[in-house]
Amino acid sequence: MDTLGTLPEDILIDILARLPAKLLMRFKSVSTSWYDLISDPDFAKEQLNRSLATQPDLHFIYCKPIIHMGDFDSFDNDVELNYPFKSPIHGGACIIGCCNGLVCLWNFDYFNFIVFLFNPTTRTYTMLPFLPRPPHVAHHKHEFVHGFGYDSVTDDNLFVRIR
Repeated sequence: MDTLGTLPEDILIDILARLPAKLLMRFKSVSTSWYDLISDPDFAKEQLNRSLATQPDLHFIYCKPIIHMGDFDSFDNDVELNYPFKSPIHGGACIIGCCNGLVCLWNFDYFNFIVFLFNPTTRTYTMLPFLPRPPHVAHHKHEFVHGFGYDSVTDDNLFVRIR
């Protein structure tokens, strides 16, 4: 790993893991090795755990109909999120749940049920595998109950759909 001067790798990792995620996104362009480090899932978990322990700045997410995020410390300081499938008419997506900095959203049309995980800090998203609407189900999106959370036993995020 490229380091600044003679800084040992473990100290560099310790320093970077203490920084806020938004700042780390800018540091990805410093070098290929920093990009690889900051993009590593293990580093991301370490940074998230450290951030939650030292800076518990909690946020809330809501629709009106566009999805917004704000802090619990200053309720009047919300921001409109730029997320996939965003539509000025009806918002384009609905919130299933939030956990560890990720927002699980869904977009429904008459043929598909698109679920994706969105990271508001990095503005990246991952689509979950395609979930076709069963042919015998009416066109109402409320025929299913959905949930999103984190399972510490398997160290994985979970999406659940129950009819």
